[in-house]
Amino acid sequence: MNKRGQLTVFIVVAIVIVAGLLIYLSVRPGFKVSVDPEVVPIYNFVQNCVDKSAEDAIYYIGQYGGYYIVPERSSEEAIPYYFENGKSYLLSKVQLEFELSKAMNDLLFFCYQNFASFPDFDIKQGEIESKVIIQKEKITFETISPLSINKGELTISLESFTTEIPSNLLSIYEVASFIVEEQVKNKDAICVNCLSEISLEKEIYISFFDHPNDEDTIIFELIDEDKKINGEDYRYYFAHRLS
Repeated sequence: MNKRGQLTVFIVVAIVIVAGLLIYLSVRPGFKVSVDPEVVPIYNFVQNCVDKSAEDAIYYIGQYGGYYIVPERSSEEAIPYYFENGKSYLLSKVQLEFELSKAMNDLLFFCYQNFASFPDFDIKQGEIESKVIIQKEKITFETISPLSINKGELTISLESFTTEIPSNLLSIYEVASFIVEEQVKNKDAICVNCLSEISLEKEIYISFFDHPNDEDTIIFELIDEDKKINGEDYRYYFAHRLS
């Protein structure tokens, strides 16, 4: 009886461990969810859209200083001012993540193209909501995109999708923050030596140049040559108005 009892406990513990492992794996980024073979092409299509839209979102916000919707305090090229009138207007990391999530939501919606590639299925999509986490050397996109897929008697729901994009956006943001902090200290001057030091430390190339139509405006370009986005060096722009 004791042996049987011990065996029963062992089996229960083993089941709990296996179940826990499966749950852990199911929520890991990159884990391939098991879906009905008939909708695998749809699942793969959506996951590819998630991956592509995430890269496009990162690229897009780099062109506009971290913003999806550019603020009024911007140059005529829609490059936001991080410094103006002696003050910092740098967006927070939380806001940067939120701007990425907004870009992701819209780009993913358009990537679907109303699922015209799957005419044999009736696919209804709900509201897309994304959570973005900027981490060292990567950005994680956790996206809720409710899909109801119907074909004959087949009805399947898909909802959660995750992707991780290699990126040094965190380092770029830290460099931008440093530049703004130094500008607040010096007001009308740029500490070139300081830029050189932070560039070497973070391995982010820094370029700056005068605005062609506004002598008081400096455009900064931060370039990451390490982790490409859409196959290109990643570029991030913002502006300072010194007077």
